Amino acid sequence: GAHQSYASNSVFVANATVNSYTFHNCLFLGYGVLSYTNLYNCTAAGCACRGFEPASGTVTLYNCISWSNSSADAGNVVAYNSCGVGSIYTNTLLGNTTNHPLFVAPGTGYGTNHVAGNYRLHPASPCVNAGTNFPWMATAADLDGRLRIDRLFQRADMGAYEAICGGSLFSTR
Repeated sequence: GAHQSYASNSVFVANATVNSYTFHNCLFLGYGVLSYTNLYNCTAAGCACRGFEPASGTVTLYNCISWSNSSADAGNVVAYNSCGVGSIYTNTLLGNTTNHPLFVAPGTGYGTNHVAGNYRLHPASPCVNAGTNFPWMATAADLDGRLRIDRLFQRADMGAYEAICGGSLFSTR
């Protein structure tokens, strides 16, 4: 029967091979194991493969970033409010973008040769306040423990980390 799974607030970096088996995707979902997978606010980077692509079934991305991987994402992937390289990210009506996500430091290379970066978002990133909110996010935190939905704009960012935007807030009476 169909199996469902999900992941949220996760970073998949520098995936390449396991036991001499080359992955075709950064997040390996297995053959015939998972039929439907939903990913929320995940980041895939520096992989010697595609960032997200199921071996079977369909993967649905919400607020995800797939960048600096050796191949563009393709296959049975549906993306909403996500950022990446490949035709699955060109539908702006679904809130997607192919613009550079502006990581603080993107890292270099792929797979086992990848030098890790800082996958947090620069304040000028097109992924800031570009995600979609879900009810579970009201009390959820990103990988740094920051609220998933910020107080000012009330909208989640794409990727595993919420951006830290500098500036001042003033309250007048």
